[in-house]
Parts: sequence; C-alpha cells; structure tokens
Amino acid sequence: MGSCDLATTFTGTPYYMSPEVLSHQGYDCKSDIWALGCLLYQMCSLTHAFRGPNFLSVVMKIVEGDTPALPAAYSPDLNSVMRRMLQKQPTSRPTAAEILKSTFMEENMQTKVHLQTLRDRSEVEKMTPRERMRLRKLQAADEEAGRLRKLAEEKYEEVHTRRRELRSRHFQKVSVDVLNSGSANQQPESPERWRVGAKTEAGRIRTRTAR
Repeated sequence: MGSCDLATTFTGTPYYMSPEVLSHQGYDCKSDIWALGCLLYQMCSLTHAFRGPNFLSVVMKIVEGDTPALPAAYSPDLNSVMRRMLQKQPTSRPTAAEILKSTFMEENMQTKVHLQTLRDRSEVEKMTPRERMRLRKLQAADEEAGRLRKLAEEKYEEVHTRRRELRSRHFQKVSVDVLNSGSANQQPESPERWRVGAKTEAGRIRTRTAR
C-alpha cells in the first residue's frame, strides 16, 4: 500500500492477510508489515506461518492463534524481528524504518558492505599491472571530476550571491534618487522670493496705469 489511510477491501490468498483485514476492522500500512513477516517466516522455514486444512482454519489461526517462531538455526535477533512483525495488534508492529534500525539489520548490513569491500579488493588483486594502473587513473579522474564539480558549484553560488547583492544596492540607489528628485521639485518658495515677486508685479501694474 502506498498510504497509511485505512482501507476495507481485500483480495488474494489468506496466508499473508493480517488479523485486522480478516476481521473487517480496516487496515493500513501495518498490514504490509504483517505480510512481510509472513514472507520472512516462509523464506526461513519453507512453509507458511499459519497453516490449516481449509480457509476457515487458516483465518482462525491468524486471528487467534499463537505467533510462530523461526527454526533454532536462525539467530534470536532475526526471530525477534519476525515476531514483532507478526503482532496481532497493528500498533505493536514496527514501521519499516524501525525494522531497518533493528540490531539484526544494522549488523548484517555492515557485514554485507564489508564483504563487498573484500570482494572488490579480490577483483583488484586478479588484475594485471596495466589494468591496475588504468583503474587508478580512472579513480583519479573521477576524484578530479568531483573536485571540479564542487568548485564550479561553489563559484556559481558565489557569483549568484554577488549578483543579488548588486541588484539590491542598485535598487536602493534608484529608490533614493527618485525620492530626492521628488523632494527637490516640491520645495516651497521662500518668503524672500515671494516678496521680490510681489514687488515686481506691483511695478508692472503702476507702469500700465501711468500709460
């Protein structure tokens, strides 16, 4: 399921169905965890986790039966993970993230990485001197390409930041110029200038009257 919203429909074999599905209680992603636990048991034991001679008996074992255990050949940590996945209550089952963080998964994932490292080293030891030299050159080229890519990304970020700063400064300068220009055009006339203008206009009136 791609969602943890409750659903009510079901189809398919009952061997991997969770108790809440068979009880028509609605189900979510925790039912996927149950099915994964059934698959884990089947992979280890080569048989279904809940078996019966007919459909109804299988359903009853899933809903009310005991949780099976893995064969003794498997580690207690793996058995613990499987039993947690097959808890009757959905809320008691772990999430996928919690399963990945379990002791069994962490230890075996590290072992897998270590074995892959040893396998790679073994492959290198089988190479001829010329092949090893070619491999070293390819690795050096990859490292150099990574270094140049990182340098280009840093340079791009630096130029981008500089452009933003310049745009911000230019915008501030233009805003200040516009404000200053508006203030200069709207300056009120001084009283002295008003008096000079009044005297000039009065002189013009007297001249026209004398004529």
